[in-house]
Amino acid sequence: MAQNVVPEKYKVLVYALEKRGLAAPWEQIDVPKCTLSFGSYDSAARFQEFDGVILFQGVFESFEVVKGYSSSTLSHEWDRNELDKRTKETFALLDHGGWVCFLLDRPFKDFGYRGEDYRKTDLVKRLLNARGIDRGCLRERSVAIRSHVNEFRDFFDLYGGAWNVLTPGHGSGAKTIASGPDGPVAVVSLGSVFFIPTLLPDSGKAEEFFRLLAVASLSVRENLRDEVPDWADEFKLPGEVGILSKKKALLEEITRADGEMNRLRNFKKVLVAQGELLVDAVTFVLGEGLGLSYHREEAFREDLQLRNAEGQCVALVEVKGTSRGVQREHVNQADSHRERAGCTSSFPSILIINTNLKAASLAEKDRAVAAEQVQHAARNNVLILRTLDLLNLAAMRLAGQIDVAAVTAMLTTSAGWLKVTDGQLELRDK
Repeated sequence: MAQNVVPEKYKVLVYALEKRGLAAPWEQIDVPKCTLSFGSYDSAARFQEFDGVILFQGVFESFEVVKGYSSSTLSHEWDRNELDKRTKETFALLDHGGWVCFLLDRPFKDFGYRGEDYRKTDLVKRLLNARGIDRGCLRERSVAIRSHVNEFRDFFDLYGGAWNVLTPGHGSGAKTIASGPDGPVAVVSLGSVFFIPTLLPDSGKAEEFFRLLAVASLSVRENLRDEVPDWADEFKLPGEVGILSKKKALLEEITRADGEMNRLRNFKKVLVAQGELLVDAVTFVLGEGLGLSYHREEAFREDLQLRNAEGQCVALVEVKGTSRGVQREHVNQADSHRERAGCTSSFPSILIINTNLKAASLAEKDRAVAAEQVQHAARNNVLILRTLDLLNLAAMRLAGQIDVAAVTAMLTTSAGWLKVTDGQLELRDK
């Protein structure tokens, strides 16, 4: 059970700075309310020997783009043994009333090009999962961060920079510390686990960086500390047991609803994502929304295959994102994908394209494909779907208005532009 005893001066470990290319400013720094000690990845003491731990995301995993002759692939490595050990230490630290501060300085990468699952390969990911906090990546880093608490205002003014949106679920016990234009970017869960978006400090500013961070984190933690210690809750007042049981049932129901809402919200990423994240989003809609089997080609990151129940390729898919509308070059790339795969011009080729990436509304997003591009696609036996069309098609399937067989037939026998709106399918070829 967590303790509520406040030490006269906290002992705080800043862990594995070398993993971010930073050198410890000093062996130890005295800060109001705490002493900061710096420990390396391999030699730092156990986390539970301190009152708090500060570390960056990505300490236990690494990604590398491996360039080949004609394409690039993504290599992922993670130190499972060290991560498992430090995970146990983290929960031991929290169980004894300690706290952890995670510094988020990059986008989260949760899936590989072929659907590899990286959601548990770093300590910060495991704590976000455990605390019921959903994460989503922004298209670009935002420095427009608004602090909700005075304690963090100075830190965010100097070092705030967010790549991710963090959405606390009901029952997570999380409070928003700061927000960006797209939602919460900094949260604290149950007063003990901080998730703080940040820029990397220059080496000469590291001491200032950690002083501001430590003072802000400790001040917020002490303000959020329960006035009633845990041992006092061992006394149960009349009706309290029934209320707690009812609350638990309601929270479980809300958690289930949140999980389903988050799953449905993931479909909408095809409207805003680009690059590798767009391919991730498209494959999610193809599989979860349309019930289709697919294969993601390792050599060409934006290439997919639709496959039948026997594992045979029935269509090639090119995924693109653009701030404009569909261009002739996009159709040509889908045609080239077919040539590259050694298929004839009659083989089904699909262009799934996220158009108007900078749209500020759904109405602005819903712009028609130009007639000349529709005709060019029809002549080249290429089927165009905007990601908005793809999402509408998935909505029809989820609503039972169309089945997998009909979706497969439509995608593998059509050319031109498949426009999908409000349960209506319209195939345009001119």
